[in-house]
Amino acid sequence: MLTACSDPSSLNFIQKEVNPGALTLCEQSRCPEISVFYVEADPADPRAAIINPQIEKQLGEIISSTVMPGDSLIAGVQPAVDAFVKSFQDYYGDFPEDALTYELELEHRVSFQNEDIISLSTVYYTYTGGAHGYGSEAYLNLNPETGVAYTLDELIDDVAEFTTFAERSFRTQNGIALDANISSGQFLFDEDTFFLPDTYGFTETGMVFYYPTYSIGSYADGPATLTFTWEQIGPWLNIPVPAL
Repeated sequence: MLTACSDPSSLNFIQKEVNPGALTLCEQSRCPEISVFYVEADPADPRAAIINPQIEKQLGEIISSTVMPGDSLIAGVQPAVDAFVKSFQDYYGDFPEDALTYELELEHRVSFQNEDIISLSTVYYTYTGGAHGYGSEAYLNLNPETGVAYTLDELIDDVAEFTTFAERSFRTQNGIALDANISSGQFLFDEDTFFLPDTYGFTETGMVFYYPTYSIGSYADGPATLTFTWEQIGPWLNIPVPAL
């Protein structure tokens, strides 16, 4: 239970790292290239009991999704890394002469924090064979008072109306005329209908919506972003806008 005296703006985060050299699985067998840095709430704060499991779940599922089916994702950083290593070692056991190595790079940090919201961003890249790897981003937006993740409906007033506004902004930022098909040029929206992505968060300059690779285009097109300054997004937010 959180205490009433918990100061939303005073929550500290601790830097953590997965050290490949300390992995038991790597003591006797070849291992993939791994670089994983992430943050967790200071366990001395009661909110950590709510926040850290959410972080572990999100990052664990990101890591394990590259080597496991969707219904078997792992909610934990260390066990997910172990699964990634085990998958590579199974491959290497079958093809010991193959020079291929798996790669996992993940950087997780606080992208914005004040008394009303904590936004945690994840940038990651994985390679498990094939012509190219896959890189993407993720966010976790937390209520500093409760430690619970916000939904978009809780952050944005009238999401349907905001989506209309966001489409106009997307068109402007990408040079698409208001009367042109939204899928004109490089973008391919399902049924030619604009939508907001599931990935969104906050930075020091405002709010960002992130469209992962393949969501509205080909691999060659890469990801896309829709950004708003605090001044632009302010009228739509259900939380106070930071002092500019």
